[in-house]
Amino acid sequence: MKVKWLLVVILLMAGYMFGQTSPYPLVSAHDINYMPDSTTAWPNSPLAGDTVRVRGSVICRPLIDPANDRRAIMYFGAAIGTYIQSAEDSLWSGLNIYQADSTAYATGFDLCDTASTYEFTGVVTPYGQATELELVTVPVPIPVNLISQESKRPDPYILTLDSCFNADGSFNVKLRKYLGMYVKFVGTDTHPNLITSNLITGSGSTAGGFKIDNGNGNMIQVYAQSKYFKWGAGYTLRPNYIPPGNGTYLSYVSGLLEAYANTWEIVPLYPSDLGPILVSPPTILNCKRDPGVVPPSTPVTVTCTVIG
Repeated sequence: MKVKWLLVVILLMAGYMFGQTSPYPLVSAHDINYMPDSTTAWPNSPLAGDTVRVRGSVICRPLIDPANDRRAIMYFGAAIGTYIQSAEDSLWSGLNIYQADSTAYATGFDLCDTASTYEFTGVVTPYGQATELELVTVPVPIPVNLISQESKRPDPYILTLDSCFNADGSFNVKLRKYLGMYVKFVGTDTHPNLITSNLITGSGSTAGGFKIDNGNGNMIQVYAQSKYFKWGAGYTLRPNYIPPGNGTYLSYVSGLLEAYANTWEIVPLYPSDLGPILVSPPTILNCKRDPGVVPPSTPVTVTCTVIG
C-alpha cells in the first residue's frame, strides 16, 4: 500500500510542475472526436496532428499491477495503451491513449489506475477509423498528471445490436458518438439473446475473438484486444480461459466500442465484461451420409444426433 501511495505522490508532483509551464493547449476528448450526424464520411479528427493536453478517466489499467505484475492488459504489440473517458461521462469523450515506447517510464503512464482522472499530453493521431493520443516520449517524455480519483469506473452506456445498423442493414455512422467509450450490448424483447459465431481459433494474437448477432443476421465483432480474452498461449492472461463456442447464447457483452473497416467492434476488458452463458451450443454427433460416395443426380440422406 505504501508503494502505491508513493507512486501516486510522484505522479502528482511531476504532473503539477509540468502543468504550470506546458506550451500545449488543454482540450477535451469531445473537441477531438466530435462530428455532426450529417457527416456520412469518416474524416480525421479536426485536431489531427496537433499536440494537446487531454483529461479523462482510465477505463482499463495499462498494466495489471505496476508494482507486482507488469504484464500489459491490452495488446498493443511492443507498445502499451489504454482508453479514457471524460469524467463528465459525456458523448464523444472516448479516446485511446497510446505510448509507442513501453520503456519510457518517465511519463508515468505505466502507473495509471482505473477510476482515476489524468491529464495526458500527446499528438492526436488517426488510426483507421479510430483516433489515438500518442504520448510524447521524445526528445523528453512528458509525464501524465493525476487530476482526481473517482469511486468507480463510468457505468456503460446500454446499446442494442440493432443500433449498429441502419434500416437497410448498412453501417450506422451515427453510433460513432460512442466510439472509444464503455458500452454494454444487451438483448431486446424482440431479440433477447446475443448469439456467438465465427470463433477465431489457433494460437495467434487474434485467437479468442468472435462475432455476436441477435438473430437478425447483422453481426459485430467481439475483438480480443484485452489479454483476458485472448486464447493463444503466448498472449493470454488466463491460461484456462475457453471462449464461448459458436452458437452460444450470452446475456450481454460490455466493453469499448470501436470500428474497423466499417464494422463495429466491442472490446471487452475484464473477465466480468462477458455475460453469463444462457444457452450452450448443441452437440452434434454420429454424422452419417447415405450413400457415402454420392454419384451424380443421386438423392442423399444425412443423419446425425443433436443433443441440447
